[in-house]
Amino acid sequence: MKILHIDYNKLSDAINDCEIRYEVIESSVNLNKNPFSVKKQKLVGNYYLKVKKIIDYNWFWKKDKVDIFSFKGRFECGKNMWLP
Repeated sequence: MKILHIDYNKLSDAINDCEIRYEVIESSVNLNKNPFSVKKQKLVGNYYLKVKKIIDYNWFWKKDKVDIFSFKGRFECGKNMWLP
């Protein structure tokens, strides 16, 4: 399996004078089995994302701020949802 495209975004109701953009710079997903060949068995996966956060201040005297953060997680699916 190959990851073709990944997006990350965060919502906020705060109003400010800057634009915040996110760019995924690294990602991975590891599954315990092929989800398209095994019927009705528990599927477990681990994922990892490394994200670049760019704060674009709309003022000419203030430089943009760039932060890089990462997070990982695990998911489980009781049965294979892709097969009948």
